[in-house]
Amino acid sequence: MRKMKNYLALLCIGLCLNACKKKKVEPVPDQEIEIPGAVKTKHGETVGTANTLVIGATGGTLSVPNSQLKLIVPPGAVDKDTKFSVQEVKSTLPSNAVSSATYRFLPEDVQFQKEVQIVMPFNYENYYATKTIRPIYQDKHGYWHVVKNATMDMSQQTITVKTKHFSDWSSIPLYYIEITGKKRLEKGESTTLTVNHWPTTPSGEDNDDLLAPTGEVGASFVKEWRLYGTGGTEDRGTVTGSGGSGIFTAPANYPPYQRVTGIEAVMNIGGFLGDQSLIIYVDRLAESYCYASINGDPPTNTFGTNGIAITSGNPMQVTFYSHNGTRISFQAPNNTFGKYVFGPETQVTFSYNLGNYYSSTYTECLPAGDLYTKGDIVVIENKNGLVKGDIQGFMRTREKQPNGTYCWGKEVLIEAEFRYKVR
Repeated sequence: MRKMKNYLALLCIGLCLNACKKKKVEPVPDQEIEIPGAVKTKHGETVGTANTLVIGATGGTLSVPNSQLKLIVPPGAVDKDTKFSVQEVKSTLPSNAVSSATYRFLPEDVQFQKEVQIVMPFNYENYYATKTIRPIYQDKHGYWHVVKNATMDMSQQTITVKTKHFSDWSSIPLYYIEITGKKRLEKGESTTLTVNHWPTTPSGEDNDDLLAPTGEVGASFVKEWRLYGTGGTEDRGTVTGSGGSGIFTAPANYPPYQRVTGIEAVMNIGGFLGDQSLIIYVDRLAESYCYASINGDPPTNTFGTNGIAITSGNPMQVTFYSHNGTRISFQAPNNTFGKYVFGPETQVTFSYNLGNYYSSTYTECLPAGDLYTKGDIVVIENKNGLVKGDIQGFMRTREKQPNGTYCWGKEVLIEAEFRYKVR
């Protein structure tokens, strides 16, 4: 009996040891981390197609056509052929608080043996305090880091950084003006403006700080609020301000077509930065106007600067022309209150940049009659001779084929709002 007990004990021990040997240890996945006081956002969705290049041990340069964006890989950064790519992604930071597009560089989670160079263009047209522009990148947890050591080329409007790893990259101005009130003003309306600052906080891991939430600058930082430029004899409105807050008031009369007024805040940042001017433009609505956006891009707001063609009534036919060649046309059975679904009597066309043409009415490459995308025109109001409404739906792009003919390609989202005076 005692031998049997000893045998069973040894058997249990053996089984336990065998089970321990066979037990598979699962890898611990990356855990989400929370860093108080740091800016964390989702990673942006990709835009368009990626530019790719296989680069080996001898190095190489990946350049993006029609752009100053490029990646320079020196010899010895990788020891074998590696596929590199760069692609624009939608920014998940406030659009008025960034000074360039956001780009995703791949491969990810690869530590290069030597630093590679990223050259990014920045948007000087937004008139940020250019001496305060800084490159930033987003880590895999969604936190944004500010790069301290970068080289700016003002003549080329580019910023260059060196790194041994890839992620999503962009740039920000440490100081900028935000319109905190109404974005588009009717005649005589006012809006509020604020000078904001992107602070940073030490990351504790490397020399690059973490981006912290924006906040209004102290009163002593802003020396003066004023209209930007001369503007000739045109009434451009008035601006008043105290410290980091300003108020702009539009003129009492409508402009002949959509206008913008530049607002300038002169800042005394101090140190080697000295005085810096921040500039932002406020939209002033005309009596007739149209704003249109393709795939969520910032709206085009110059429609009507080169005339408006209107046939009111039955049917409603309206075309807004721009001085830069941009044009949007739409028609519906009439201009009374209601929704008009895209079809034979309700159509929209949009063109810009010398050949980019979109339409809600299309045919297949081998024509077999008209087809219509999904969408509608909504007349919201017809009052005191002014018709107001919006457009939302999809259009097809017209694409030229190698044989010289045209086909209708992928769908794009159009969103527009309009107002016009009945003639």
